[in-house]
Amino acid sequence: MSDYFETYDKKADKLFIAGRYTEAIALLEQSIGVFPEYTYESISYILTCYRELKQFDKCLETIERSVKQGYFFGLDWEGWDPIRTLDGAEPILAENDRLRDEAQKRTKMEYEVLLPNDYTPEKRYPLILTMHGHGGSIGNKKIHRHFWPPDAMLKRGFIVVYLQSSRILSSTGYGWIGDDRQLRTDIRQCYDEVIAQHPVDTEKTIVSGFSGGGMAAIDVALNAIVPAIGFIALCPVKPEDFSKECCDDAARRGIRGVLMEGELSGDVPALQEMEAAFKEAGLPCESIINEGIAHWYPADLSEKLDRAIAFILNE
Repeated sequence: MSDYFETYDKKADKLFIAGRYTEAIALLEQSIGVFPEYTYESISYILTCYRELKQFDKCLETIERSVKQGYFFGLDWEGWDPIRTLDGAEPILAENDRLRDEAQKRTKMEYEVLLPNDYTPEKRYPLILTMHGHGGSIGNKKIHRHFWPPDAMLKRGFIVVYLQSSRILSSTGYGWIGDDRQLRTDIRQCYDEVIAQHPVDTEKTIVSGFSGGGMAAIDVALNAIVPAIGFIALCPVKPEDFSKECCDDAARRGIRGVLMEGELSGDVPALQEMEAAFKEAGLPCESIINEGIAHWYPADLSEKLDRAIAFILNE
């Protein structure tokens, strides 16, 4: 991520958080000329601002201009439903879906591997897989890698893998939610390829992720899709087939977990349900509250990752 663009982007974030959406739109429109390589990110942010303003006609106009440029958006969330009722929306949204479906035909699971400084093929290393949030990626701005920094994992001697879903949602976003079979296939394929190419200690694998990626981490750990010893999930969504049985089985296998959530998210029923199920099953799970934020990455995530890894390794 360009440091200059990041500084610029943060200004838009502050305006957005303060509810000053019109000012954020003006800033983002200016950014398109300054940072053409981030055109889609700026347009997508503008679209979100219009949605918060409930100016759905402006949303539709933005989508219409964008699809003509070959961009497409993830519009499945119910928050976008008011757009669907607007006059003229049907062909515009159909073109958005067509572009997404065409891109899906070319999309496959991708990953990036980072190795410890002392890496040598003669030594076996623990492995940590980490998954972006729903709608994120490992490319372009590298948001997940930027906010989920590798240092805390690398300094402990882990081979670190940033994994991207094969399910495309938008021009730059990929998702885990909605297709458990593909989620599990992607993560298992990545795991198999990494251990075939690198000297991994297969008894020390941790899966981790943010939001939808946190859901994916919990899912593959509980269901033994990869032989993980634990999971680290930041602001996770509850897996679709989460059950007492899978928790009991994971506890018998010695799985340990760490759940993190933002203080400003308040009570999250799905998180409380998972915590209660882990406790009943006897699955050791530590909960960490990130102060001053909601559904996002804490500024001190490096320190919290180190703490989470120590808990899973039972140090």
